[in-house]
Amino acid sequence: MTYDDNTVGKRVLAGWKGAYVSPDEWRMSSDIQEIEEKDDWFIFHNLSGSKYFCAKSRYGFTGLSAEIFEKYKKQYPNQTFDLVDGYGYGKRGTPIY
Repeated sequence: MTYDDNTVGKRVLAGWKGAYVSPDEWRMSSDIQEIEEKDDWFIFHNLSGSKYFCAKSRYGFTGLSAEIFEKYKKQYPNQTFDLVDGYGYGKRGTPIY
């Protein structure tokens, strides 16, 4: 995302489907400071100190996270929101950090 002062930050918008008695949920990380790659995972180390463990095979939106992404774009029209293709990898496998 591009902030009002034109600085660029990358964040994780994580969503997961709920179960029978629990709703779908989502979280947005603070700015990513480091990306660590494992065999099947990326570990995103964030400014807040939190870590997001994201499976490479699970890239994409849930219905709820897609709604949240669109809501942020409308709520903050002076900021730019872009998707990074494939958890830090471009279409040809080129790292994007």
